[in-house]
Amino acid sequence: MRRPYRGRGEGGGTKTGSESKDEEEEKKTAESKQDKKAAESKQSEPEPIRLSGNGQMATELFDLEEGLSVFRMTHQGDGNFSVTLLDEDGQRAGGMGGLDSLLVNEIGSFEGSHAVAVEAGRHVLDVQAGGPWTITIEQPRPSSAPQTTTFTGNSQSATDFFQLSQGLKMFNMTHQGNGNFSVSLLDKNGRRAGGMGGLESLLVNEIGSFDGSKAVRIPEEGIYLLQVQADGPWSIQIE
Repeated sequence: MRRPYRGRGEGGGTKTGSESKDEEEEKKTAESKQDKKAAESKQSEPEPIRLSGNGQMATELFDLEEGLSVFRMTHQGDGNFSVTLLDEDGQRAGGMGGLDSLLVNEIGSFEGSHAVAVEAGRHVLDVQAGGPWTITIEQPRPSSAPQTTTFTGNSQSATDFFQLSQGLKMFNMTHQGNGNFSVSLLDKNGRRAGGMGGLESLLVNEIGSFDGSKAVRIPEEGIYLLQVQADGPWSIQIE
């Protein structure tokens, strides 16, 4: 006896045309929401500010939003290269009470970056240089970051963003150089992070070669970055 024909959608768990259409609509809606969220995040991030010059000069005034600013700097010359961030009243700006206003202070050619928390308002950079220089100011506003645990570099640098969970973390650090080696932990807004209200944000501050570690309690899960001062190869591993 021939078995009766069972068309599509009859038994066997096969999805009907309407069910498939509903799933496709739900998928499109979810993708649309993700695209909208990404677009809003991108729109909320200010456009980079680009400055350049040759020798000592004060830049034109520029506007910064409250939060994290990353200064990416280059210098071609044999003399001193220093950059200081000031507000429109001429007061040192950046960090707590302007403590992070000195963005770089090196001799000779330089390529590096400095991350700092700023207040909203107009600012100016006071530049000392012995040759051509460039400064690009970025104001990133990350909503997510990878769980990166290893960082390396060769000079002063603000690392990429990374995700940290709450609790105890071990920072293993090395440096090969003759100058100052310091590492500070910052949150995504550029504020000093770590236990005791950020007092443990300074992970190391030594002169010359270094090979050591520091244990820090991370008060809450979130997005962080490291500000590194170095004059030679360095590495940081987080456990």
